[in-house]
Amino acid sequence: MTAQVLADKYEILDVLGTGGMGVVYKARHLLMKRIVAIKMLHESLTANEVMRKRFEQEAQAISALNHPNILTVYDFGVTEDNKPYLVVEFLEGTSLEEVLNEEGALDASRVMHIFKQATSGLAQAHEKGIIHRDLKPGNIMLINVGDQKDFVKIVDFGIAKLVQESTEQNIGLTATGEVFGSPLYMSPEQCRGRKLDPRSDIYSLGCVMYHALCGKRPFTAQDLPECLYKQVHETPPKFSEVAPELNISEGLEKVVSKAMAKEPDDRFDNMTDFRQAIEAVEAGQPLDISMPPSKPTGTTTVIATQAHGVHITAGAPAGVSGNTIVPESSQAASPQVIGAKPKNKKLIGVAIAAGVIIAGGGIAYLVTNSPTAQYETFMKKGKAAFDAHNYQLAEEAFQGALQASLSFGAESPQRSDAIDDLGQIYMNQKKYDKLYQLATQTNQVARCISSFSRELDELKKQGADKTAQAADLLQLLGKLSEKEGDFARAESFYTDALTIRKGIAVQASAIEDKAKAAAAQPLPDQKTKKATQEREIRSLSTHITQVHKQKILHPKPLAKAKPIRVSPFPTFDVTRPITTPAPTVVVDDKPEVSNDQPKKRGFFGSIGHGVKELFHKDKSKKDSTKE
Repeated sequence: MTAQVLADKYEILDVLGTGGMGVVYKARHLLMKRIVAIKMLHESLTANEVMRKRFEQEAQAISALNHPNILTVYDFGVTEDNKPYLVVEFLEGTSLEEVLNEEGALDASRVMHIFKQATSGLAQAHEKGIIHRDLKPGNIMLINVGDQKDFVKIVDFGIAKLVQESTEQNIGLTATGEVFGSPLYMSPEQCRGRKLDPRSDIYSLGCVMYHALCGKRPFTAQDLPECLYKQVHETPPKFSEVAPELNISEGLEKVVSKAMAKEPDDRFDNMTDFRQAIEAVEAGQPLDISMPPSKPTGTTTVIATQAHGVHITAGAPAGVSGNTIVPESSQAASPQVIGAKPKNKKLIGVAIAAGVIIAGGGIAYLVTNSPTAQYETFMKKGKAAFDAHNYQLAEEAFQGALQASLSFGAESPQRSDAIDDLGQIYMNQKKYDKLYQLATQTNQVARCISSFSRELDELKKQGADKTAQAADLLQLLGKLSEKEGDFARAESFYTDALTIRKGIAVQASAIEDKAKAAAAQPLPDQKTKKATQEREIRSLSTHITQVHKQKILHPKPLAKAKPIRVSPFPTFDVTRPITTPAPTVVVDDKPEVSNDQPKKRGFFGSIGHGVKELFHKDKSKKDSTKE
């Protein structure tokens, strides 16, 4: 729809994004010259009366709100060809989800600043009888307003429900028994498909606050049924268990625990009380809140279910596809089909006799395993998949092993092995962002820097050091250097990345100029790429300025270098045929060739139990070893 005018007053400038239900455009009001965002349903959904009603309900919900921390609605209408559209303010910022993916856990003072605003905006929504029902990091936008950073804008009231309305039409759109939202942040009553009140949003916001404080979601699951079970029955791990190095205050933990109480009556009564509790912690005042009763954590695992009436319709977070939660490490993992009712009544009787729990309209098969058994099962599965060259399945298994290793402690050999194997899988599949997240969450920053530096060296050897891949690596190295407090090195990495991206943009412009000279219209994907390149360059330039200021304030690295030389994560060529000779593994500078397997999985013992050097296998190193 670019280069068009909508409703005779909005000039479409660009496509901002697409989703399962619609497209969001950047546009300009022709008379007011104001830049806005326009959301439109996909053409395939405009004929769906229920979808149209939900879209209109979103407009009705947020147009009733007028709060600085809630996205402003300017206009709503229907085009001549019967397509509904919603005009909202254009935000230039980033979502909390993106910030958490890039930075991991946030400073407690920053978290309190963000969530005081979020609770304030939601308080007004609740006062007007509107429940958001899909609170997650992706729906909390952070923008800069003047000198104020991290100004909150809550977005996407697409599945909001007007609490005060109970007409048949409204019930049909958000019927009890259906589950809408993002299951990783859903309240227990929402998971059960029960009637909701504003305290459901309090639980969801508590989940998001937990994620922001410790850099990890309160619950992890292999599929949707397991996630729903944990939300209903389990208490998230304490901050001291998942992030002991952060020293999160007892007061903040009490606030989050109160918000995430399983029973609505045990939570804060309203968002105002939630905000006041945060302010009390911020001011160092004693908390006068009653704590909910604790429930067991992580002792039971759902391994299979049959449930009915479950629908996930909102924009799903990473790792959620349809109504199945796929592990983030592998979107290709086999999904578990749900939604079917058991046809054979005898099956239900057998299930009950076998100790199956029946609750909430579904059937859950449960098994209780010790942490050691769970860890060993995941590791065995990962090794078998690795040896069979099924790297996606191996990635999923090692991720499960890493989660199970929490029971052994942060410095345990089991945790080190799981980190090493998962890091190796990420390196071999060039999943640099995932390796960055793994390194920052498990204190492997130095090792990740070593891995990325080695990858850059390989690109230089191949003459590919001016590519987008090299720029991506340099930016990640800049982020890692910032994590270590070395702002001078971070600035250097960012500057090199900016130089490469500008060069790529120049090449793209040259191609576009040739197309114009040949009287050919640039392809739509070329326009999109160009716009993306320009955004990346602007963002990177701004960040370099910020890092430069930090370098002046902190001329020396804030973090001291580790006294040991850290080995990078090992790699091998995943495109190599299975019949390729085994790689050489260098340990303590003594070459050792294994003829038993086509490749060698490497385990590292860096923190507390030595370092093994495992180097990338390539032809030059093979030749040097033979010599």
